Amino acid sequence: IGAMDPKDSTLCAKIREVVADVTYVHEMTAITPWLLAKVPAPATVLFFGGDDLFAEADRFVGARRGG
Repeated sequence: IGAMDPKDSTLCAKIREVVADVTYVHEMTAITPWLLAKVPAPATVLFFGGDDLFAEADRFVGARRGG
């Protein structure tokens, strides 16, 4: 999703060494909508990054909880 191919992300490549299903979402604002559309509950979702990404994680969890 976005301009970067998921295979180009070094972090995704490292995670892919132990977990097959890894997706890189390039645009910050696309993360929560993508997760809500593609990731069934219950699921484990890892967020790596700074405060802006953690805010996105809060939005995802809030939406899953109905908020």
